[in-house]
Formats: sequence, C-alpha cells, structure tokens
Amino acid sequence: MNCEDRLTETIRDIRARLERGEYGDEAKVSQGIVTRLLNDLGWPVYDTTVVAREYSIQGRRVDYALFGRFATPTVLLEAKRVGRIEVGEQQLFEYAFHEGTPILVLSDGREWWLYLTTGEGNYPDRRFAEANLSKEAPEKNAAILCRYLEREVVASGEAKKRAEEALEERQKRRAAEKALPAVWNRLVDEADGPLIQLIRSRVARECGTTPSEEAIRRFLRGRGHRHPCTDDPPPDPPPGKGGCSIILDGETRWYRDRAALLVGVFSTLAQDDPTFLERFDAAWGFRKRVARSREELRPGPDTAFARLPGGWWIHIRCSNETAEKLVRKACEVAGVECGPISW
Repeated sequence: MNCEDRLTETIRDIRARLERGEYGDEAKVSQGIVTRLLNDLGWPVYDTTVVAREYSIQGRRVDYALFGRFATPTVLLEAKRVGRIEVGEQQLFEYAFHEGTPILVLSDGREWWLYLTTGEGNYPDRRFAEANLSKEAPEKNAAILCRYLEREVVASGEAKKRAEEALEERQKRRAAEKALPAVWNRLVDEADGPLIQLIRSRVARECGTTPSEEAIRRFLRGRGHRHPCTDDPPPDPPPGKGGCSIILDGETRWYRDRAALLVGVFSTLAQDDPTFLERFDAAWGFRKRVARSREELRPGPDTAFARLPGGWWIHIRCSNETAEKLVRKACEVAGVECGPISW
C-alpha cells in the first residue's frame, strides 16, 4: 500500500474521532493524530535519532524534529490543541530561526499548516500548503501530506523543492488578486474598451436602446472597488452618530455599528466568492464565528446572530478587538486588502 492509500484510511478514522471529540488536549493530538500520521508517512516514530520528541532549541522545546540526511532537523512540527492552531505561528518560526530548519509544520490535529522558513512577508505569506482533516476529502488531505512530508521525499530534498514551487505559485496568485482593482479601473477608463462595448451590446439586447459610454463608466466607477456581486451599497451611519468604518480594497465603507460592519464585510466577501465562508471557517482557529446553522455557534442567553449569503450565520456579539481580528482574518482568507478600521 502506497503512502496516499495508507494515509487516506488513517485520516478517515481520525476524522470520525475528531467528530466525536476524542482529542481533548495537546497530548492526545500528538499521540493520537500526529504520531500516527508520521508513522504512515514512513517516519520511524520510535527511532529518536530520526524523530526527536520535545526537541530542545535554545532552552525551549519543539514537539517534533524530523531528521533527513543531516545532523540538523529538516522539519520542525508543533502540535496544538484542536481549535488553537493560530497561537503557534510565531513560536514555530522562532524555533526555525535558531535551527535553520527549512520546513515547518503547525497542526492542531484537524488542521495542518505547512511553511517555508525563508521567504518574503509575514508568517501566513510563507505558508505553502494546508490540509483540513475535517473539511476536505481524505484523499485530498493524504495527497498534500504525502507530497511534502513523506520521509523519502523529505530526506531526498524533493519536499523542499516542491514547497518552494508551491509557495512561488501562491505568491503569483496573490499578486494577481491584488491587481484586480487596478485592472478593473483601467477597463472602465479604456476608450472603446471591451468591457464598455460588451455592456453596451448586452443592454441594447435587453432594452432595445444603447446607453452612452459615459453613463456606463459612471455606473462602473461607482462599483470599481466594490465586489461586483454586491447589490446593496454599504449603509451610511445614522444621523448624529459616527458609526464605524473600514477601508476595504482602497474604498472607505461606513456602517451604523460593529454588528453591521461584520455582516457587511462578510456578506460582501461571501457574495464575491461562494467558497469564502467555508474557507474562513477552516482558517479561524478560535471560537466558532460562522456556521451553516445557528446551533453550531453554541447559542446562549447573550448570543446574537445574523444571516449571511448561502444560508450561513455569523455570531455578531463581540468586542471591537475581536471584530477587528475577525475582519482582518476574513480579508486575509479572501485575498482582499484591509486598511484601517475606525470604531
């Protein structure tokens, strides 16, 4: 049985156990998930010269150090409690800085985030692959983990090469997504451009008459930094109240209060990308904030909800600090530039 077949079967079993809540702390995640998957990936988990547990680095300890051909680790892996994956990024990169390890893995058992130590940008910018044992198909997760973490692939240096290629491709996609607003504006301003002509012909087909190019441009400019699928403009703050605001992809948007800002931003991103809410839910590592049903959000006497596109719900009662974290994480997941937020 090859790596992917072995891992697929194991992930199916782990996924069922995750749903039953069997991994309640870091020790259970390490023993029941991480060690088990490393074994299926070909790592001799009981050979301490190859798989070192509680590996000491500058007086601190990382959960796993995996050794390839050299005396220094090729992979450092830190395990966290389920739902607490985000708290380990800085810690893991600090370990790598002292050890010079090329590949880093952060996992809460359910989610697996893979990084290259070197590269430009912050920690998420250096993440080259992700797996989610609860959300994605077992076969897909197995393919990702085998591609980058199978022992033979790591020891040969092929894993690092693949990781560099994957990160470069991700960076190109991010650059392309960031260029979308500027490209949109150029299309709007192009004299006799293809976008203007397409709209003119479609309107003529629908209405039997053709709008002027300037009328089309006025319409499009009003939507240039907004997501085109958003039908309603951002609400203005009520008279006499400052409300709150956010600069999203270069455009200032006003909302009457914190809850309206949360609903407005999340709805905009969800309407632009039907996969956004599911991806955000997988990426958010703390208390669940979006879900397909209210029951999943652990309702209580002080809980407030709002509907989002696609039948999803968002929990909207939180502090300004938490709301800002939610919005900034949402923009990171969606690949949208998030500027200052004023409360």
